[in-house]
Amino acid sequence: MTAAVTGVAVTGVTALLNAGVDTVADRAGAVPFSWTTKIIEDPCGGASREFVLPRLPPRPDGSANGVAASVVENAPDGLHTELVITFQGNSGTAVVLEALHVEMVKRAKPEGVAVERKGDCGGGMTPRSFAVDLDRPRPRVSPVPGESLGSPIPAVDFPFRISDSDPEVFRLTSRTAACDCRWRLVVDWASGGKRGRSVIDAEGEPFRTVGTDALPYYSNDRLRTPHAWSRRR
Repeated sequence: MTAAVTGVAVTGVTALLNAGVDTVADRAGAVPFSWTTKIIEDPCGGASREFVLPRLPPRPDGSANGVAASVVENAPDGLHTELVITFQGNSGTAVVLEALHVEMVKRAKPEGVAVERKGDCGGGMTPRSFAVDLDRPRPRVSPVPGESLGSPIPAVDFPFRISDSDPEVFRLTSRTAACDCRWRLVVDWASGGKRGRSVIDAEGEPFRTVGTDALPYYSNDRLRTPHAWSRRR
């Protein structure tokens, strides 16, 4: 299961402006590229994910995943968020993506319980890999090595060039151990003599990643006890 969001030009956010950056005003077609985002909720290869719920469901659903998709549909990611972003030009003019920043919206103490959900498959590795440590006082987007079809890909940092026929795909992993973190991304770009900043979020809402180190953690062994939870910590 993946959650997908299509990005439309969102710029001119006063709180995000830096001195000396001319940001294009909010209007249709102002930003010469578009983007889509996918939050990967079902990893490949038999891996599992953590989700944070207000309370433990009375019993697992006995499925191969342990927890029904409907139960975790609106639940925040536990421990880490896997975000895939695809950037593509839309104006016939090349665009340089100069930098990608993290904006922390809110920090709070994690509450609730963490449950494990077994994965089906959320897609393969993507060419550009990045990591964000949300527990740092000022989190930053850092390039990390990745892989594609089993072949290693070295870490590559910004800037990147995109066009209508030459998109870029990024896989970004944000992690936190002890924070209920709400965050969004901001991309700096330049094209045709214009420069700007655009906000990347989840349909106007910040992304949310909840640290689970201090939370009760439950999983389900569907072969031995298909309708009972096992506390892991």
